[in-house]
Amino acid sequence: MSQHFAQKVFVGKNMIIMQQIRSILITLVTILAQLFFTLTNLSSPIYADSIKIKEPQNIGIPSSSNPGTILGNIITIIFTVGAVAALFYLLWGTVEWILSGGDKEKIASARKRITHALIGLALLALAFFIAKFAGETVNLDPTAALRLPKLNE
Repeated sequence: MSQHFAQKVFVGKNMIIMQQIRSILITLVTILAQLFFTLTNLSSPIYADSIKIKEPQNIGIPSSSNPGTILGNIITIIFTVGAVAALFYLLWGTVEWILSGGDKEKIASARKRITHALIGLALLALAFFIAKFAGETVNLDPTAALRLPKLNE
């Protein structure tokens, strides 16, 4: 009796894992199909001779020998790398949780990874506001290079 029950539990776990893999594959196929149709639609001719598109001005990291600009560029790079790393870590934890298959240790590891990623994002946001406040206090804006383009530019 217990062997039969163990076989049912094993089959049940395999079914869950197979459903998770199936849903991941369906998502990937959907994304690839959307990408394919987007790229094939881009190859069609577009007749827009009358539209004038202006190049945006003052976008990106400004180059200068001014110490304030150099410090701002360094801070911008650090914040960008930190945000990308934290989001990658969060995604890694999420995928790890999905693929854990109900294993308590893997779920705990994934939860820990997700928690650390969220704490990292919170600390990054706090550091950004501290840098902004400190810069305004000494009349220097170290985050000036983080300017995003607007629609009317």
